[in-house]
Parts: sequence; C-alpha cells; structure tokens
Amino acid sequence: MEDPLELVDNPLFYSPLQVTLDSTRSKVEAAAQNGNFTWNQGFTISAAGTLTNTYVQGMISGTMTLGMNVGFADGGDGGVELFASGTLNVIGVPLAGTGIV
Repeated sequence: MEDPLELVDNPLFYSPLQVTLDSTRSKVEAAAQNGNFTWNQGFTISAAGTLTNTYVQGMISGTMTLGMNVGFADGGDGGVELFASGTLNVIGVPLAGTGIV
C-alpha cells in the first residue's frame, strides 16, 4: 500500500469478501497443481456486518468490514496485518467512509 486513500478505494481492503466461484476455483486448482498448500502461503480472513436502528427503519445505517492478512515469507517468519473499513449510510447513500491498517 502506497497511499492511505487506498483504504477506502482499493477493493482488496474495502470489500475483501467479494469472492466468486471462478476466482476460488482457479486459486484452488493452481495450489493443487503446484503442490502448494494454503498453510505454506498467506491468506486473508475477513467479516462484514451492517448496523441499523429499527426506529428509523433503515434510513441510517453503518457498514463495517474487519479483516486480517496473514503472510508467510519463504523460509522466514510470518506477519500479520489487521485492517478495518466502514461507511455511514443515510437513506441508502454512503455519506462517509473510513479505513485503518
């Protein structure tokens, strides 16, 4: 990451849960063909949720994504990077967004 604005613009940080069947299939097939198993490579764990108030019936809500990148260097120590991003939505329109690594 070079620019702090990537936290709100880069889909890798902002919405890491966008997984398709084709992308999953290609990564699993590549790992199986090369003999690389996931415990020898890095991976990302993430979760997302939406918080809203029933008294305003979804007119104000917040969306939060929390995640962790775990990396393994070849023959070296691994590393962990925590990240979070979120938006404040008013009437379904994103009003503000933030992110942190």
